[in-house]
Parts: sequence; structure tokens; C-alpha cells
Amino acid sequence: MTRPLRVGVVGCGGNSANHLQAYSASRKAELVALFDVDLERARAQAQCFGVSKVCQNLANLASLNIDLIDIVTPTPTHANLAIQALETGSHVIVEKPMAASTAECEQMIRAACESGRTLGVVHNKRFFDSIQKTKQVLDRERLSVARMRYTHFQVGEQPRPWMLEDMRGIWWETLVHPVYITQYLMGPIKAVCARGRSIHYPVIDSMSVLCQTAGGVSYCEFDRTTREHIQSFQVLTEDGSRFDGEVMPDYVWRRARPYRSPLTSAWRAFRDDLAQPWIRWRPILANMIRQGPKRRALPFEKTFQTVIDGTLDFLQGNAATLPVPAEEGLEAIRVMEAIAKALESDAWVSVNAYENVGPSS
Repeated sequence: MTRPLRVGVVGCGGNSANHLQAYSASRKAELVALFDVDLERARAQAQCFGVSKVCQNLANLASLNIDLIDIVTPTPTHANLAIQALETGSHVIVEKPMAASTAECEQMIRAACESGRTLGVVHNKRFFDSIQKTKQVLDRERLSVARMRYTHFQVGEQPRPWMLEDMRGIWWETLVHPVYITQYLMGPIKAVCARGRSIHYPVIDSMSVLCQTAGGVSYCEFDRTTREHIQSFQVLTEDGSRFDGEVMPDYVWRRARPYRSPLTSAWRAFRDDLAQPWIRWRPILANMIRQGPKRRALPFEKTFQTVIDGTLDFLQGNAATLPVPAEEGLEAIRVMEAIAKALESDAWVSVNAYENVGPSS
């Protein structure tokens, strides 16, 4: 039997609980130590998840014969910490966004190559069941996506202080999700056009982005100022099929199926509307019945379990591919940098060259 991998987690803020819960629930990992610049916060998380060791710095953590270091810190710190961790000989996974620039991503990938270690990114929202089921149908039926929309209206959570220090702070953290999922479902993004404004915060907190791919267009929108939370997506294929979904509570159903009879189409649409509440909440209820009201029973928390288990499987030689390799994280950051250029230029911007282009290019 393969031994559990020794894991150290860097960063013990709010999102670290999702990572720590996933490691605690996995037989493939042994949580060895935590490190955070706030030692009291690290001690609190260590006590909560039964971790015996709290380290005062990264070097101290790396000296504990750690197989995998998981970095869950503010994005501006990712590159420096990941490079240091790789140089110690540990494998590394890092929270999304991978880094603050493509240059930093490339430095991280170079460090992984030079050390001979693995570098992955926790783009967890790709692993919602709704996204996975949509992708499986698209691939199985060889459907081409013509249009896509991804909406993320966020409420309740106060931005972390470091997000308010840079005009990109909020949207860089949030918009990377729809950008990555667009690439996952539609392929590489070629050009972008963006509009943004500041409403409640001194930085941009409301944005709309058009992403042009080889086969179609994706519309991504996010807002940090709404009173009701929603994360939804819609995919329209060239044959007219439509997939409507919400990533939380994590469901999707296929609309506009081809029926010869208009009456059949109308009846099916009516039946779908009646069934919608059950479709929306059935997966969560089923998980809670099987597992109890634990964090991993909820769709969002379950995505972290999927990414982390997949990473552990890869490192133990039980999976052929890493859930999200660093190269995919880099491609998402390329798009994000193009979006930043589009905000400045008020024009379409090519992703690769960052040059202004026409919307038909």
C-alpha cells in the first residue's frame, strides 16, 4: 500500500479550511504542519484540524520532510512562496489565481522544471458536477459551443484588505473562475473586451467581459455589490442545444432539445420548470443523508476534495494527469492580463500579443 503523502499548508486564512478539511478526510495524506505569518491564526487552525506542528517560517516547514506544500495565501505572495517551496524539493499546489502576472507564472514553472517537482493550481470550480456533466455531454456528442455566459454576483463577504490595495485586487480574484471555465468548455481565448467600474469599493468591483474563442463568444460578468448571490452559466451549442446551470447549488439541465412536435417541446419545458426545485437541491440532500451535515457534503467544499485527491493520486502514481497543471493556470493569467489591458485601452485586446484588435479579428 502506498504511504500517505506528508503535507504542509502555507496560509491559514478563511479559505485554508477548505484545503485542510480535504486533507483531513483523505487517507492519501498526512497533515504534518502549518505555517502562517499570523502564528495565532495558524495555531487555531492546527487545533481545529488536529495538526501537531506550527512552523514560524517556510524553511522550518520544508525541513520536516514534506512531500507536498499547499499554498493558500494572498495572490501577490504565490510566486515567491511557490519558488522557495519547489527549491526545497517539495511538490507544490497553489490556490488560484496562479500568480499576479504571466512573468511570475513562468518563473514558477521554470522552478518546477529545474527542481524536477510537480506544480499544480487549485482551479476548483471546474470540478463542480454541473460543469463536469456539461463538458462530458459536449465531448460525447461532439457539440461545438457557439455562445456561453457565466455570471458571478457575490454578496456578504467583505474583501480582504490586500484586495483593496490594487485596482485589480477584487476582479483578479473573482473573474479568473469564468475565464478558466470558458477555456475549459470553449477552448483558448483569443481576444477580450472589458468594461469595469467601482461602486462600493475604491477598486473595480463590477465588470463585464467578452471573450472571443476560435468558435464563439463567452460573456463573463461579476459584481461584488449585489444583495443576492448567484453563480450561473448558460451554454448554447451550434445545433441549438442549451445548457442552463448553477454552480451553487450545482445542477445543470439541458434545454432546447430537438423534438419534432411543438407540443412535446412545450410539455417537456413545463415539466422541467416543475422539476427545477428538486433538480437543484437533490444532490445536496443526497450528500447530507450519506455523509451527514459535513463540509464535504456541500458542492463548493466537495470541489476542493476532488482537486486535492486528484493531486495526491497523481503524485502517488495512481493517476495519469494532474487535475490542473501549472500551464493551464498560466493560460488563465494570460487572459487576465489581456483583460487588464482592455480596461485601459477601451478596445479589443489580443490575448497573446496584448495588441488592440477589431472585434472580428
